[in-house]
Parts: sequence; C-alpha cells; structure tokens
Amino acid sequence: MSFGDALLRGELRRDWLETPLPRPSREARASLRRLDRVLASVDGDAVDREDRVPPRAIAALKRAGVFRLRLPRAHGGLGFTHSEYHLAVERIASKSAGLAMWVTAHQSLGAPGLLAVAGTAEQRADLLPRLAAGELSALAVTEEGAGTDPALIATR
Repeated sequence: MSFGDALLRGELRRDWLETPLPRPSREARASLRRLDRVLASVDGDAVDREDRVPPRAIAALKRAGVFRLRLPRAHGGLGFTHSEYHLAVERIASKSAGLAMWVTAHQSLGAPGLLAVAGTAEQRADLLPRLAAGELSALAVTEEGAGTDPALIATR
C-alpha cells in the first residue's frame, strides 16, 4: 500500500513521509532527461485543443520509456519509485494535462498498475513484458448505476 492509498483510507502514516524528498536514482535522472528532450518536440496545446496525441509523439514517448516507468525491472520496466514516477508525470502535465492523463491511465488504471498488484504470476509473465515493449493498456469501466466509478459496481 502506498502513502496515497493509506491516506485515502483515512490513515496518515507520518513514518512514510520523507523530508526532504528522495533523490531520483541515476537511471531515473537519465530517463527524465530523455523525457524532457521528447517533450520539447510535443505541441501540448495542440494535443489538448485537438484531443488527440499524434502517433509520432506516442512513438517518441514509447522510446523514452514513458509507458514502462512503473513496470518492474524484472519484466522490462524502468521500476520507477512513486516519487520518480511523479516527477515524470509532473513534466508531462506541464506540457499537456490531457497527455498526462493518458499516460497515467496506462500506468495506474491499466495493466501495469493492476496487473503488478493483483495479477497471477502467469499473467504478469505474459503481459508485463509486452507492455514494457510498447503495448498500451487502460481500464474501461461502465456499469448501470455506477457509470465509471468501479467502487459502485455490484455483482449478484
């Protein structure tokens, strides 16, 4: 469970707070520099205005490792910590809020987030390397009476 998960459950875990913030690893700093170079060529205003990410931008983000930031290293991911991941998202969001939501949906709601936590060993072995290689994921939810809030879904 992360600090954010605990906070959402009403627990303030002061022992999980680090001050000052942890310094990113050398590998993460190199990845963040690559991300900065890629973002310099992305027209964030156009992404938000047109509600579309150009395929060349997606390809560049994939090459920079953006879609495997939170994937475990054992499966080809970059294994970013929460704080390193949020540094990357901060950079992306400063360019385009829409693009940041697109990336975070893949990392958190899609297979990397859910699969790494709740997937079987077989699912992780099959899917995580594919995601690290560039396949994208998301979570699509719509349910009568719940809309897109998975917490309201009921089964019988």
